Order: sequence, then C-alpha cells, then structure tokens
Amino acid sequence: MNKKIPESWIYVKLDEVIIYGKGKKPKVLRNKNFKDSIPYLDIKAIETGNIDRWADKFSSRITSSEELVLVWDGSRSGWVGLSKDGALGSTLVAIKPVVINKTYLFYFLKSKFKYLNQNTKGVGIPHVDSIVFSNLKFPLAPLIIQKKIAKRIDLLFTKLDKSKSSLLKITNLIEDFKNIVLNGTLSGSLISEEVAYSEYHVEDLIHGLKYGTSKKSDYDNKGTPVLRIPNLVNFALDQSDLKFSSLTDTEIKNYYLKEGDLLLIRSNGSLNLLGRTSIVSKEFEGMCYAGYLIRIRPKADIIDSKFLNYAFHSKFVRDQIVGTSRSTSGVNNINSKEINRIKILIPPMGIQKKLVTKIETLLKSIDRAYSESLKIKDKVELLYQSILDKAFSGDLIKTKDVEGFSKDLLKQIKREKELVLSKEKERKRLINRTKKEKRKLMDILEILQAHNSRMKTKELWEKSKYKDDIDAFYAALKQEVNQNKIKESKDKEYLEIV
Repeated sequence: MNKKIPESWIYVKLDEVIIYGKGKKPKVLRNKNFKDSIPYLDIKAIETGNIDRWADKFSSRITSSEELVLVWDGSRSGWVGLSKDGALGSTLVAIKPVVINKTYLFYFLKSKFKYLNQNTKGVGIPHVDSIVFSNLKFPLAPLIIQKKIAKRIDLLFTKLDKSKSSLLKITNLIEDFKNIVLNGTLSGSLISEEVAYSEYHVEDLIHGLKYGTSKKSDYDNKGTPVLRIPNLVNFALDQSDLKFSSLTDTEIKNYYLKEGDLLLIRSNGSLNLLGRTSIVSKEFEGMCYAGYLIRIRPKADIIDSKFLNYAFHSKFVRDQIVGTSRSTSGVNNINSKEINRIKILIPPMGIQKKLVTKIETLLKSIDRAYSESLKIKDKVELLYQSILDKAFSGDLIKTKDVEGFSKDLLKQIKREKELVLSKEKERKRLINRTKKEKRKLMDILEILQAHNSRMKTKELWEKSKYKDDIDAFYAALKQEVNQNKIKESKDKEYLEIV
C-alpha cells in the first residue's frame, strides 16, 4: 500500500525516471595507469575515493559524476553511492537520473537499501532483482521540492554524522579508562595505600600450562562441552556458541577445567586477541577446551586467579606478549615457553584481593557506560531512516503553495528520456561502425605485402589494426619475427618481409 503523499506529488515506477546500465570487466585492467586508461571504479574506489586499478577506456562501460552507482552483486547488493568519472566495475550499476534531482534520487535509493538487499535473487551470490528495482514506487515531487528535500536531508545527516563522531569519541574514552583500570592492576594506582610489588615469572606462579584438545567438536549437544576462542568474552567465559566432543575418560582428565583456572588464546589471526585470558567460574568446572587455548592453573597460595586474569590484560604484560609473538601465514602464535617467561608484578595477597574488588567495581561502571553509549548509537542510526521516511512522504518540509505538478514533470521526463535513449542508440551505432572499420584494418604482414615488402616501424604501426594499442602491435611484431616472416633492415630503419 502506498503511503499518502502531498497532492502535487505522484507515485511512478523508478524505471520511468532513470536510465541504468551494468558495468563490465574491461579487456585490459592494470595496477598502474597506462595510455588511454581511466580509473576503474569498484566499491572500494566509490567508498574511499582511492583508485588502485586502471582500465582501457575503449572496452569499458564509462560512468561519470553525473550518475549514481548501485551495488548489483554480492552481500552489499542495493548499496548506493555517488559516482565518479571512470570505468564502471562489473558488480555495479550506473544510474542516470532523468530531469529529477540527483541527490533526491540518491537519498531515495539509500532509504531502499534494506528492502533491495533482502529481496535479491540468485543462488550463492545474491543479485539485485531487476524487477523489484525497476518497480520501486518513486515519490515524484515537483523539482523545487526535490531540491529542498535533498538540501534538508543533507543538513540533518551532517548533524547526525557529528553526533556519531562524538559518540565514537565517548566510546574511545571509555575504552581508554578501561585500560587505565587494568594497568592499575600492576601499579597500585587504584588504591590509596603504599604497595610493595615483587617481580615473578608466570612459571613461578602456576602449577603448569596445558594445551587443549585437537579433537573435532560439534553443536550436536553430545559428549563433553568444549570451550573455544569465541567463548572467551571480557575476562570471563560465555556458554553461547558452545560445542561438544566425544572425549575419552583419559582425555577428559587431561583437559578438564577447575574453578579459578585461566584460559589463554595462544594462536589467532588478530594480534589484539593473542594472549587474552578469561577465568573459569563454577558453572564451567568440568568442561574441556580446544587446541588454540592453553589452560593456566595458578598457585592459589601465591596469586589470586582474578588478579592474574586482569594482569594479563595490563599494558605491562600485553607488551611482552606482542613483543614475543610470532606470525606464520598471517596467524600470530605464542608458546608455553614464552608464556612461562612473561614477567608479572604482584603485591601481597591481601592487596591483590583489594585491587580485584576495586577493578570489578570500576569495570561494572564502565560496562554500564558502554551499554548506554550503544543504546544512544542505535537511536541515532534509527534517526537516519526516520528522516528518509519523512522526506519521501512529504512530512520533512512544508509543501504547500508550490508551483507546478508532478504530472507535468513526468511528461517532461518521458520526453527527455526518449531523447537520451535515442542519442545513446546513435552512439552505440557509431561505436559498432568504428569496430567494423577497425576489423577491416590489415595485419602487419598484409601491410608490408601491400607496400613492396618494406616500411618504417612507426608507419607500419599507424596503418595496422593495432594503431590504438602499441603493446599489442609489438606483441604481434615479435610473433612474426620469431616465425621468421619479418626482419629488420641492416640500417635498422625499416621492417622487411623475409
């Protein structure tokens, strides 16, 4: 059902007010620009403005800054962006607005991203459904209203962007404060009394390290629960995404967990996650753990398990982990020997427990602040869509006393579209004619035969079918020379038939 819109507006099919065409893969695509090349516009180039590939303009689908681009293939199908001058990537579609305001159209398509993305077609790789896209109900407002709405959305979105930026700064401040708290584990800065720290190696504070099981685990809820990296969350363990494995009694004995144990990530693609620990609480006792984890069993008479857990997240220990880690094929690793040699500063047991209590109180406050910032962020995100919904129902600006009706505008659009399509048809006809003419151009050997078997290299190139591609010319010439059909003259000025 169509939403109610102002009297001067009408709903039309999107296909009536645009011309669109898909990009294609050019014949020549290189990492550096070359003669007759233009920027190749893929999603990355459109989003960031960074060009890292160039295409030959003769075999490309050209787009310009007067158009919009929409992702047609892949997980981001339906995403819209502002185009640039260049060669349109094969997964994109260029959209030319006919008479209507380009920015107004941009925001309309932006409002339809979720709908297009959830109504794709194709098995495996999703594609925008052309029928769904063409039949989108487009609220055609008088041009003056389109411009006002586009300007108003620009203004409101700029304010929301600033709000998001401020929220990001707040989130970063919360994270900085969290790091200060964790660093206080080994500095004593969180309590007022004097603290005497002693330096130990990890191996002095634990009963030993144990690698986890390499046996496969599944979600079938059969066997023994096996904790994996995804179960380590914010210093503790989480039972969601839990897998199970059929372990023998001996394996269970080797890998079982006790309350107060720590699990450490020993191998990961993210250096930030490497060496992170979580403590085993009562509810996880008796579970086992997977091979990319190491079990640490602290000596309870020397160090508090919670204190050691927080110490592993302090800058003092993190720097040691990052400094000793090794990377193999993009995976970062730390072994038991390196973990054992990590230095830890610890105060007396009574001070450890005081620090743990203080840290946990502060972390709860940090978690509440972070949760509130996320709620505000979610509300800001909803405002973007709310603004778009109001814009295309006529509720964002006053629309009374506007000269002109959209029915008259639609007639103008149809005339203009016919004219544009007619010009495009003529352009393609000329291109096809040029291609046919090029096909009539002769090969290198044919030209030499027609010119008394002798010709200067530059002249031969200019008369050949390769006149627009010097690289192709020399490749063809090399082939003829290797086949002993053409040779260079003694004075090096001419090419001759052998």
